Amino acid sequence: MTLNNNQPNEAKSVAEPIVWSENHLVGVEIIDTEHHALIDLFNSILAVSKSDNHAELAILLEQLGNITASHFASEETLMAQFDYAHAAQHRVDHQKLLDEYAHQVDDWRNKHISAELLCRFMHRWLLRHVIASDMALGEAINRHAASGLTSTP
Repeated sequence: MTLNNNQPNEAKSVAEPIVWSENHLVGVEIIDTEHHALIDLFNSILAVSKSDNHAELAILLEQLGNITASHFASEETLMAQFDYAHAAQHRVDHQKLLDEYAHQVDDWRNKHISAELLCRFMHRWLLRHVIASDMALGEAINRHAASGLTSTP
């Protein structure tokens, strides 16, 4: 899932804060709460990235990686609990995302990419994760709940 950061139109773009809205809601409280926290942390990272505070940025980036891994574990528990049909691919996507994030952060630490480029990557993957893949998961969980079926322990 490596993103091509060398495209001309992307070279001109600037990462902007993500404003939380109802459009980001997947309809599952724990997922929505965690997504909101991820977006808030991204916005903090974006603000710090515009300063020269490399140490604080490194701490926030580590927090984002840890919180993202924890969030993915929560989702994977729900996928198993509700027998989500696309769970296997969703788990693969999670691992690819974590691997790519670690790679991007390592590139930033080694000064191969700028903080701005790293923030653009994070902006894209957060929105793609929330709006694309997790909307389908939320719909499946809500359909399951609406059908009156109980989840497996």
